[in-house]
Amino acid sequence: MKNERVYITNWLFSIQGKEFSCSFFDDNSCDFYPWDERNKQSSTDRNIFLKAILGDSDSKKNVLNHEREYTVTAENLDPQLIIDVSNLKKKLDLEEDLTKEEEMDIMVRLEPYFWDQINPYLPRPLSK
Repeated sequence: MKNERVYITNWLFSIQGKEFSCSFFDDNSCDFYPWDERNKQSSTDRNIFLKAILGDSDSKKNVLNHEREYTVTAENLDPQLIIDVSNLKKKLDLEEDLTKEEEMDIMVRLEPYFWDQINPYLPRPLSK
């Protein structure tokens, strides 16, 4: 039986004008979901997302299937990176501002994972 990953936190990663929602998990992995895919959806698709948020089980399945189609997973992340992202998210949850240095530190540390494990698998890879 395969162990289910446990969600820890998320982060918005931006590179070359593209944004990715990054979900971090307890197995030191991170799912990169291209944010522009979510923005391309029709109003019908957006209604499905809203129904999923409100608890409709069929809508949740549709959302999961959609996200799986576009999600690429990076593995073997530095555990300290995940801890640091989680700590910064807690700071944001307390409505504290992050410094530019804190934000850039996370972006710089995520970037090698993006280029090595994510970009090659995108439908339209970015150029370095």
